[in-house]
Amino acid sequence: IFSILVIINGNNLIDGVNGNLSFTNIIQLISIALLSFIVGDNIIIQLTILLIIPLFFFALFNFPFGKIFCGDAGAYFYGFAISASVIYLFGTYNDLLSWNAILILFYPSKELLFSFLRKKLFENKSPFIADAKHLHSLIYRYINRESSKFTSNSVVIFYLFPFISAPLLTYFVYEDIFSIIFIIFASFTLYLVMYFYFLNKLSK
Repeated sequence: IFSILVIINGNNLIDGVNGNLSFTNIIQLISIALLSFIVGDNIIIQLTILLIIPLFFFALFNFPFGKIFCGDAGAYFYGFAISASVIYLFGTYNDLLSWNAILILFYPSKELLFSFLRKKLFENKSPFIADAKHLHSLIYRYINRESSKFTSNSVVIFYLFPFISAPLLTYFVYEDIFSIIFIIFASFTLYLVMYFYFLNKLSK
């Protein structure tokens, strides 16, 4: 229940720039499908394909110009579908290392949990109050301040690519716990470096 709540809210939180949610969820679903292929679970493969198809068409209109948006209902639905699929997959096949599940779900959960701790511990305010200090928000504000050429927030995706694409690595290192933990640690470290870099730049 905790995992599902974190993912559905994290999924909604990353829906702040064009393409972020759709690309993140598509990569997550592809990663789940690849691991399902390894263990021979055709049901999960079929489910992920059914979930990817509408996301793909949504992405065509959402990125790069933001003609339509996913909204709360779409973000919550895909957050639930992805987290429930991961729980089922790793609960059914014990030979799959659970660290793979953490890597697949890491970006949206990291964004939410970091935001929660930042507000509660360092800013002394309610973590349930929305603000514009998420990583994608800082990057967007920095880009707009530095250059007037980029009026669309879609360019932020290129900065977030390491976090969005990281789940695909599970297919190559799904049996190597040290590599998985290293990727998670490296991703978290990169997130912190980028966050405080852009925060510092904007504060000047």
